[in-house]
Amino acid sequence: MEKEQGQNDTDRTGDWSRLLKTRYKKELGEISREYPHKRSLSIDYRDIERFGKVGISLATNSSRIPGKFLRMSGTRSGTTS
Repeated sequence: MEKEQGQNDTDRTGDWSRLLKTRYKKELGEISREYPHKRSLSIDYRDIERFGKVGISLATNSSRIPGKFLRMSGTRSGTTS
């Protein structure tokens, strides 16, 4: 069970990465150029849902377990590190 959960988390991290790279590429580049003055990315919940079946799962999990969502997406307190 623990191994399965670890695999699921790895899959979710990859899903977040694909979502961010496809839907927020421009914004991520802007953060990269303007860091440390700009360190946050606002993500529209509807954009997550529009990412297909995977997006619906990500959106559901992000609202049910926000702490785990932030850890998996590589953020702390809603800001990029």
